[in-house]
This record gives sequence, structure tokens and C-alpha cells, in this order.
Amino acid sequence: MGVTAHASGEGRAACYDAGMDDYLSKPYTLEELAAVIRKWAGNAIRRQATRLDRGAARRSANVCELDGAILDGIRSLQSDGRPDLLDRIFAAYLDGSGKLMEQLADARQSRSLSKMRAAAHALKSSSGNIGATEFSKSAAELESACDELDESRAIELAKRMEATHKSVVAAVERNLEKKSA
Repeated sequence: MGVTAHASGEGRAACYDAGMDDYLSKPYTLEELAAVIRKWAGNAIRRQATRLDRGAARRSANVCELDGAILDGIRSLQSDGRPDLLDRIFAAYLDGSGKLMEQLADARQSRSLSKMRAAAHALKSSSGNIGATEFSKSAAELESACDELDESRAIELAKRMEATHKSVVAAVERNLEKKSA
């Protein structure tokens, strides 16, 4: 925003040509200055809120993808004539992670850092083993927050994990469906 003594249309045009979003011509009142600041600060806040909303929408719409290299590593361990190893690992994950998420929710509600840490530690490993690397990183972050005795951060991270676990489950189920199709 520019402040100029040139109240003419040419002065206004020069301000805009110089890249300013708005201008005030002197003399101006405090109320006029406040109105311009509110106008542009409000626009900036709305733009930021829109960016945050879009980011949140992308994150919630983001579908968890499992790391293909990790899945390929598991597939390479498959023995001929044996039950499908990846299917068995996925089934164990679906069962185990569901129970761990219940434990995490209970621990969060009772504000037990030690129980949140235990659930996070197990989820970190099991999620990493199936290629849910982002979820595994979230679990590691929660584990650290518990180690640091940062209860408010731990609770927030636990809530985030509770919300995103569904996308990990959906990714596992998609991988199971691909194999059966």
C-alpha cells in the first residue's frame, strides 16, 4: 500500500503500476488508514484461510498409498506353494492396528502418555512394515511427544492418527482387492 500526496488519477495509476494493491492520498484520517489495513489484512486472512482449507481438503482427500518398494520386498519373500505372505501380513495388520487404535483412543481419553506411547510404538513398526510410511512417521512423532511428556501435543497427534488410520486401512483393502481382481 502506498501513501502519496498525489490525489490525481495519475498518482493512483502510478501506485498500481508500481505494484501496490491500494493507496491513500494525504492527508488521510486514522479511520481511512484503519479501513485500508482492515481491507487488505482481511483479504490476506481470507486467502490464507482458503489455502489452509484447500490443504486440509487435499490431506483428507489424499488417499494413503503404501510404499511399493516395501510391498515388493515382502513379495520377494513369498515361497512357492505357500499361502500368500502379503495377504497374511495385511490381515494381521488390519486386526492388530484396529486394536492398537482402540488402545490409543482409550489412552488419549484417559490422558495416559505411557499407554499412548506403547500404542504409537507398535503402530510405528507395524505401519512401517506394510509401507504406510507417513502413518509410521506420525506414530514416531507421537512416540516422541510422549517421551518428551508433551501431553497437549501427544493428544493432538493421537487425534490426527485416529482420523487418518481409516485411509491406511483403505489402502490395505485396495491392495487386497487388486490381488483378488
